Amino acid sequence: MLVHHIVSIATLGRALYLGKNGTEYLAGVGLLEVTNPALQARWFLRTLGYHNTTPFYIADWIFIAEFTLVRMVYGTCMLRRMIKLDGSMREYFVSFVTIYVISCVFFVGILRYVWRKYVQNINGGLTGSNTALTTSYGTSNGG
Repeated sequence: MLVHHIVSIATLGRALYLGKNGTEYLAGVGLLEVTNPALQARWFLRTLGYHNTTPFYIADWIFIAEFTLVRMVYGTCMLRRMIKLDGSMREYFVSFVTIYVISCVFFVGILRYVWRKYVQNINGGLTGSNTALTTSYGTSNGG
C-alpha cells in the first residue's frame, strides 16, 4: 500500500525538480484518489461497529464501483494514452505503469472480497467478515 504513495511522491518531486509539466501524470494520480473517501467511509463505519449495516454496504459498493471505474477502466484508458506518448515522458510512463500494476493487484483482492462477502453469501443474506478487503487492499485506514 505504501509503494503507490512513494512512487507518486517521487514522480511528482522529479517533475518539479526537472521543471517538466506532468499533466497526464497528475490527471492519473488525482483521479486515483477519488476512491479514497469511500474507502475511508468503509473504515470509519467498520471501526464504529456499523460493519453489517445498510450504510456500510452502500459505502462498500460505492468504493467497489469507484475503484473499478476509476482505477481499472479509466486507468486502462490512461495507460493506452501513455503508451502513445513520445519518449520524453518515459519517467511518467514507468511511474504510471507501476501504480497501474499495484491497482491491478488491489483489484484482484477486491474481486476476491466481493466473491467471498457477496456472491458466496447470496443464499445466506448479506453476512460475513470484512477483513478480506482490509488485508488484500492494504491497511484498513486507506493508507
